[in-house]
Amino acid sequence: RFAKKEWTEAAAAYERALAFDEDLAGARFNLARSLAELKRAAAALEALGPLVESAPENSEYLSLKAYVLWLSGDAEAAREAYAALAALVPEDPKTKYNLAVLDEAAGNFAAARDAFAALAALDPKDADSLGRLAACEEALGNLPAAIAALEAYLKLKGGDAAAKAKLEALKAPPAPPAEEGATPGADAP
Repeated sequence: RFAKKEWTEAAAAYERALAFDEDLAGARFNLARSLAELKRAAAALEALGPLVESAPENSEYLSLKAYVLWLSGDAEAAREAYAALAALVPEDPKTKYNLAVLDEAAGNFAAARDAFAALAALDPKDADSLGRLAACEEALGNLPAAIAALEAYLKLKGGDAAAKAKLEALKAPPAPPAEEGATPGADAP
């Protein structure tokens, strides 16, 4: 049932297995994963807790914990878990990406930009990282870098109308400053 992504049935099966032997690590992990897929974050964290406590440096357990914390809406705890995971597996691009997404959402655009730039350098066809890199550069006021990242993104995702419009807007000359004391539209007929 787990392999077929029948999460409700899988969760029930793992709960039955744990009723016989609560120390079955595989059943506990798969129960937590099934519950996470069912968006039952609190129950998933409860099921996962003993595993993380018994093996805090197990990257698979920590990855699921970080994901479930994100699902729960606790972005700060999810970021902490992803940061701990990044310390365990520093070369994992998925962990770097998830950590960068959380940094971006928290307004930590410089850290997110650095991570997305590193990911795009590792895989120049990583359109998601390029698009997010462009957004971070724009948020930081680095318009030439935002334009370059958006152009690279559009080479991969040329049909993205919103990205094309954003690129046009970024390339447009800035509007002239309003004259001091002038009322916008006052001289319009």
